[in-house]
Amino acid sequence: MKNCVILLFLFCACIKYVSCHADQIINEKLTNLVFLSCNYQKGKKNETLIKSVEKRKPQLMLWIGDYFYSECKELKCLNEVYDYIKKDPFYIGLKKKFVIDGIYDDHDYNKNNGDRLYEHKKESKTQYLNYLNVPKNDVRYKRNGAYISKLYIDPENEKNQVKIIILDTRYNKDPYPFYAPDSYHDTLMHIFLSFVVRFHAALFGLHCNSNNDILGNEQWTWLERELTNSKARAHIVISSTQVKGPEGRING
Repeated sequence: MKNCVILLFLFCACIKYVSCHADQIINEKLTNLVFLSCNYQKGKKNETLIKSVEKRKPQLMLWIGDYFYSECKELKCLNEVYDYIKKDPFYIGLKKKFVIDGIYDDHDYNKNNGDRLYEHKKESKTQYLNYLNVPKNDVRYKRNGAYISKLYIDPENEKNQVKIIILDTRYNKDPYPFYAPDSYHDTLMHIFLSFVVRFHAALFGLHCNSNNDILGNEQWTWLERELTNSKARAHIVISSTQVKGPEGRING
């Protein structure tokens, strides 16, 4: 009888775990969060932004791309930016006042229009996670990408669940089927050429049959598992690149 009770308990525990599957499970009722993106670290500091966010008293700040803008694709530029923001009052204030998580886009990935071919992508991912003080046992350190799911469960009502799914749309992304400049420091001719190619590709529907991928097989499988039979009442899916832009002419 005792063995049956133990087995029954384990069976129920497994059912509960499956219904609440996520990389991270947080026993907290999530009601208030904010989204931010795209901040040039040496630009004018917007202290009113911090004050505005403070008034909302968010439980979580999701920075969904371009936490800063690197000046080149070499590691020295990435190191320089992290050294800068670690001492900058604006960024220090953000980390001190708010719980921050999120994902890089191309500029904080360290290459404009960066993709899976970027030679320093592992170092970039590690530096990003280290900066956010992500624990070393976090699954993102071992993954091919910094994607993760976070499930918030209301302790007073377990049916109140919110799942946040943060995608990595850079680490496994195939290169664009058309020319894209590596940096804003490219010549005006390169940037103009890129614009013309993208404009005509969108206008005439070129590359619509491209087999290029964004997430990679491993992340697609993970995403399907996160959504299948999920008991969450709300799903927040984060993509650092635009899912729907104006006729595809603008890239995040």
